[in-house]
Amino acid sequence: MPKPDLLCLVQLLDGTIKTFTVSKQDEGMVLLDLVFDHLGLQERQLFSLQIRESGTAIPSSSANTYSPRWLEPEKPLKKQIKGLMSPFYLNFRVRFFISDPNSLQHEQTRHLYFLQIRSDVREGRLQCPLSAAVVLASYAVQSEMGDHCPSRLPGYLSKSYFIPKQDEDFLSKVEDLHPQHKGLKQSEAELCFLNTARTLELYGVELHAAMDVNNLPLMVGLASSGVAIFCNTVCSSFFPWGNIIKISFKRKRFLIHLKRKHGETQDCEVALVLPCPRTCKNLWRSSVDHHSFFSSSRIARSPKHNNSTVQNYKKLITQHLGIGNSKTETGPVCQRVVGGMVWNPVLRRSLSSEHLETKSLPSRSPPSTPNWRSPRVRHGLSKPRPSSMELSTDLKDLSEGEDVFYTYRASVSSNKDSDGDASPHNLSVSYSEGTGESLLQTDDSIGEDDGTHHKDKVFYLTY
Repeated sequence: MPKPDLLCLVQLLDGTIKTFTVSKQDEGMVLLDLVFDHLGLQERQLFSLQIRESGTAIPSSSANTYSPRWLEPEKPLKKQIKGLMSPFYLNFRVRFFISDPNSLQHEQTRHLYFLQIRSDVREGRLQCPLSAAVVLASYAVQSEMGDHCPSRLPGYLSKSYFIPKQDEDFLSKVEDLHPQHKGLKQSEAELCFLNTARTLELYGVELHAAMDVNNLPLMVGLASSGVAIFCNTVCSSFFPWGNIIKISFKRKRFLIHLKRKHGETQDCEVALVLPCPRTCKNLWRSSVDHHSFFSSSRIARSPKHNNSTVQNYKKLITQHLGIGNSKTETGPVCQRVVGGMVWNPVLRRSLSSEHLETKSLPSRSPPSTPNWRSPRVRHGLSKPRPSSMELSTDLKDLSEGEDVFYTYRASVSSNKDSDGDASPHNLSVSYSEGTGESLLQTDDSIGEDDGTHHKDKVFYLTY
């Protein structure tokens, strides 16, 4: 048995830090299992460990906010801690947010969702309107303190912290709303909290900092239903998973290859620039994992929760946020467009398929997502089939000095344009023509300051 020689400090969602010891030769799954076993998790597929790049202490879990790097289960730990000092710091976090938290099977999972979202709102990672923040805070108070006690004097929340830069007026509104939750148990209050949070535009969205080719700052958001591009916190472009046929990157270039519309003979792709090869790989890896999880996994929905609790939260949301159920929500984020935004992706030439082998993946409809949907982004596909795709277990370690190109490809069963096509009109995309499959050019135009690289010097790893 290998000697435990790696000290890992994991910050849990309640703020406590737990120490685990493993071998550097162990795969990431060994450490994940130790953490999951310690917590007694049942729905483990929803959680993971986020690697901290700093090796001095564990400050706030807000680090790596815009370039999250997740522990890879199938890769040896020694390849994931290169450049990091001992001990190895990680944050236990929710990795995948399902669109309907009522579908979560275990109360512990809902509680961890609650802790994660509360932390994200408190530290500014999840932005929300002030009115929504008041409702969320009031449910958090009900969960922690129980029913409002009339003997409490005004200002009893003065030492509580719910959002960045909160003031006395905000706390006063929370205190006024708290008594309306009388009778809710802790688990019921947390469920109401989650049902409120799911209406937020950025609920469950993993953000990555990027730029367009003109160095305009952007944010790439990975959600249960697809990939969104944000400019100045407004969603300017949205691409459902069903419209994406391939995701690839080379060095700092991240590319999204879109399905052809009906009658078109040209391929369409969107190119983004990331700060460095490592952050680019982080985005690519997360994109693959999100597509894999939300396309091939389904969490059984069981309407076993108390109907009075659900009605209570619906009534409160209607009163304080001015919205009803998800079907009556207006202004979906995926329909908002930023005027004057210019994209100039680079034109790519076709290559024959002998240079790049790909493994077809089933085209799947994205799951139902209340705040990322409208009739324009709904897919009319048939009932999902079990996916035959599994994540590759032999992803090689990336060296930033190497000329490495990764790609992830999904098959397209037909050229018929789905109802979910949400390619924005303001997005200028590039096209390439040729026979057979349209692939990416492999010369140095894809990389950044790499000089000349011939095709025989390029290593391809494909799915």
